Amino acid sequence: MNFICVCNDELNIILNFLPLTHIYPIRSLNKYFNEFIETDFILENFVHRKTNYKIIKKYSKHLQKIVLFGNDDLTDDCLVNCNNLKTLNLPFNTQITNNGLKHIP
Repeated sequence: MNFICVCNDELNIILNFLPLTHIYPIRSLNKYFNEFIETDFILENFVHRKTNYKIIKKYSKHLQKIVLFGNDDLTDDCLVNCNNLKTLNLPFNTQITNNGLKHIP
């Protein structure tokens, strides 16, 4: 059986092109993927229908994009550490105020 060797940086880039709903099931493929996603993976793009506060908080310093469609419950507190955020698309959100937007560069 042949395996392709991919370094962590390359794997991180590849996974960031996948929707969040596909990233976490990859953990079940083998021990390496599970360990990588739990410890070394850096999520840069959060695109989803539902807000997952735990994931947003865990990766807030690395997130470059947050897109939540069909969702209205993201609050100012979620944006506090989003220092690298370049895209914020929340078409139905009424919870984010000017105070929350002050945290975004």
